[in-house]
Amino acid sequence: MKKIFLVLLGGILAGCTHFYAEDVYVEAPESGRMNFVAVQDLAQNGIYDANGFVKQSNRLVVGASYLQEGVARTLDLSANGGQVACSKSFVPGKPVRALSSFNSSDGHHVTALDFKKGELLVTPVIPLTKGNAETTVIRLPEDRQHLIAAKGDGYVVATGLYEEGRYLLYSLSDSVARYYLSYPECPDYPELQEKTKGMLYASGILRLRPDGRAFVCADMYSGVIDFCRLSDAGIERVKLVYLSYPEVEVTETPVTRVLYSRDNHFGFMDLAVTSDRIYALYSGRGYGRNGEGALGARQLLEYDWEGNLLKNHELEAPLSKIAYDPEEELLYGLVNNTDVSLVKLEL
Repeated sequence: MKKIFLVLLGGILAGCTHFYAEDVYVEAPESGRMNFVAVQDLAQNGIYDANGFVKQSNRLVVGASYLQEGVARTLDLSANGGQVACSKSFVPGKPVRALSSFNSSDGHHVTALDFKKGELLVTPVIPLTKGNAETTVIRLPEDRQHLIAAKGDGYVVATGLYEEGRYLLYSLSDSVARYYLSYPECPDYPELQEKTKGMLYASGILRLRPDGRAFVCADMYSGVIDFCRLSDAGIERVKLVYLSYPEVEVTETPVTRVLYSRDNHFGFMDLAVTSDRIYALYSGRGYGRNGEGALGARQLLEYDWEGNLLKNHELEAPLSKIAYDPEEELLYGLVNNTDVSLVKLEL
């Protein structure tokens, strides 16, 4: 997966376009400015980047960056008179694992995918914050490149470089793997092979609804967001939304290469979900125009589970990640400027 991301980023950095398209602003039925309340400066505890975080009241678990090989950090926001107590944990043993897809579907367990080994790691939140959690390892089907995964009650939903379909539905009771739905299209290349489409939409975020009967998957390198439900028949698509298409150069011979233009608009940086809402952190900015600032999002799009856009919350500062605290029923975010700060969002 690291090689895949480097190829995609390499395409952006190697571009030579001198005129860049305007940033994408998403029109919604309602819009308004959203303010933050500062909670904690995480950089004071050696946290300078994250591929995700989980928050439950005073418990915080922060995952390592995509391009790092390491472990998560656990924090107690109430310790030492309000100072953060920090410890490394989550991934036992050696060699050190390469983690992605860091999230929590039920609020009680943290999951992360070892994309090199195809193993989903599941760890309880509360023992984890006390430094004594035991990690369960779920081995996904072999001979497949898995990139994103989330665990429900008795199953795992994943995406990867699959030729059989965009989504894998993997039963934990009988180890049966089934594949569903087509990949999103790219109008500039209508005849791409399925595996190439998998590479084109490899950089995603996937979140399950708390009841486990639906999920949302959004792309980081375009404005594509996919709303799906789970039924006895498998995975069904509710709605597929294109806010922008990827600006790319694709070749399939002699080897497959996907190179992104500097004019490409970054898409969704993160997702947070509740039983009735999806909060999508959206960039809409291009690297050529904004540099690394394009990786920060100033728009928080609020959807329902039918894929209807309800609001666009304009953020006072760019966020890199968001998470929903089910105990407090509040949204939190990470601000990446010179340091990394945890903030509470005022909806």
